[in-house]
Amino acid sequence: MLLLSINLTIPFGKDRINPEIDDETLIASLEQNIEIIVQNLDIYSTLVTFFVDVSIAERLKKTLKKLTTAGHEVAFYNIRSTTSEIEIAKKILEDELQKKIRGLRQKLLKLPNKDIKSLDFSYVSNIEHSNIGFIFRRLKKDKTKLYYDDSLVFVPESLSPYSQLPFNDYVFQITPQKFYENMILETLQNEDYVQVYMNAWQFFEKEELPYAFPFYKKYNLGKSFEDKLIAFLDFVTENELATSRMKDYLF
Repeated sequence: MLLLSINLTIPFGKDRINPEIDDETLIASLEQNIEIIVQNLDIYSTLVTFFVDVSIAERLKKTLKKLTTAGHEVAFYNIRSTTSEIEIAKKILEDELQKKIRGLRQKLLKLPNKDIKSLDFSYVSNIEHSNIGFIFRRLKKDKTKLYYDDSLVFVPESLSPYSQLPFNDYVFQITPQKFYENMILETLQNEDYVQVYMNAWQFFEKEELPYAFPFYKKYNLGKSFEDKLIAFLDFVTENELATSRMKDYLF
């Protein structure tokens, strides 16, 4: 099973390449990227989980409503929000979507389990920081297994036994297509699922990227990245690989 997901974020503070660009402009450009992503997913009848940054969820609620109407799952990605801020955003978005938000994705900031439980989440997707150093910091296999803790389901990043690389956003961006496909097939021979995730910002052309990223994250963006997604969806279809939203697989 392939668990496919997309992170929806905009840059803040020092991550923003141009501090004069306002949030609404960035939200509008993010929505354009979401439209590109959804059009490609629709062609292949593929449903995914969209993890939206808590801090922009309310301003994206109409777009997120369209995603759930199309059958996709909407979950939260917490980058900098407090427990109380998540609680408020969750209630607003659940009222808008008329659906329970079950998933929480975390990276650098990780909340205590008791806080996550109090917010009524069912599962947690913890991801690693994908700077260039991760290539030399291999994930340990025992840290890539689904596990349960305090009545929560934790879904760590997947790891390829073929290459010992994680299936994160950056690996998808830079890895040659055939090599990546072999990673997928090899892993599915040994594991029940592979979690693959990417970011909506990867659909920006390098010249339009609003993030102040290092040079190695600006390779294969925009149309090149979209072409790679299409090739990947072709590969999934041709090999009859099953895909799933996170909540469907876990529950």
